[in-house]
Amino acid sequence: MTNTSCREFNAGASNKNIILGGEITGLNITQTKTGKTKGADMAFVTLQDNSGSCDSVIFFPETYKKYRNILFDGHVIIVQGNRSKNRDSLVVEKTYVART
Repeated sequence: MTNTSCREFNAGASNKNIILGGEITGLNITQTKTGKTKGADMAFVTLQDNSGSCDSVIFFPETYKKYRNILFDGHVIIVQGNRSKNRDSLVVEKTYVART
């Protein structure tokens, strides 16, 4: 069950414990450039639901490593996390496979 739509997230609703579901329509795997996980894989995901799309869903290295096997285009997932400090991204803490 979700508590926020892409439209609501993009409008600035909610900061903590955001639960958002949608189809993965974009996946960009990159490597961290600094910090204790320098060079580790992380992902930027675009999710789309019936209200629109969220372009900045971030899986930092530890979370990406845990969920990378379910992250692929066309897959429907539910993510749980918090809005980033600069308020433009969703930093994922947990991911679930949505039943379709």
